[in-house]
Amino acid sequence: MSNPEIANSIVAAGIATNYHDAGEAKVSPGGTALLIHGSGPGVSAWANWRLVIPELSKRCRVIAPDMVGFGFSERPAGIRYDMDTWVKQAVGLLDALGVEQTDLVGNSFGGALALAIAIRHPARVRRLVLMGSVGVPFPITQGLDDVWGYVPSLENMRRLLDIFAYNRALVTDELAQLRYEASMIILASLVSGAPFMGLFGTVWGIMEAFGAIAEQGSATLATLAPGVSAALLTTIAGLVVAIPSVFGYNILIGHVKTMTTELENYASTLADRIELEAK
Repeated sequence: MSNPEIANSIVAAGIATNYHDAGEAKVSPGGTALLIHGSGPGVSAWANWRLVIPELSKRCRVIAPDMVGFGFSERPAGIRYDMDTWVKQAVGLLDALGVEQTDLVGNSFGGALALAIAIRHPARVRRLVLMGSVGVPFPITQGLDDVWGYVPSLENMRRLLDIFAYNRALVTDELAQLRYEASMIILASLVSGAPFMGLFGTVWGIMEAFGAIAEQGSATLATLAPGVSAALLTTIAGLVVAIPSVFGYNILIGHVKTMTTELENYASTLADRIELEAK
């Protein structure tokens, strides 16, 4: 079964960007609309805009990317997650797709990014729509505090979606599962990537130690110490990230499996009861 969150891929400002593209600007009077998602846990372009894209694409071409750090776009090593990076990615996407000017729709974090694009590249923006946009200082609300304090679980994700949605009927189990699974991507990446960070540090430290030996022409403690120290420190850093991540990931997976089993048992019991009552 394919994942609807993963659509097209194109390199934008050096970043392999996952994006959704629907409708035709050439045959639609509305031109092009670029939709930029928010930053809540488990967010992606599809999670934010999946109900909007089919309707809006009847009027114009709709482009909805996963901004770097979110969804299924590439996460290049060493990249800075800041407004400069996101603006360059968004404008780079327009360049790569040959879009000279667009209507810009930004939700929450995406609203702040949309404002930054309009300020820095006014000729690229025809119209601007902001939804719950950030961009100026304001007191942290209880809802935002709950979002930023999110601990991954299906129940917590459902609770957050109740905060997000004005129409609670739109908060389905499917949406909660989609956002929850996406919120686990970063944790899974930490689990798998941290040991390699430690290994890289070890190899780098050993290379540094041997380089110092070659330069000094002797293998004294003073020569070896800096390289060995660097290797140990980076290895420790990798373990500090990896060990809690592994335990946390396994605990969460265990909870999910338990909940799945309970739901399956409940469904089986319910089906049996319905069958008995029908007789």
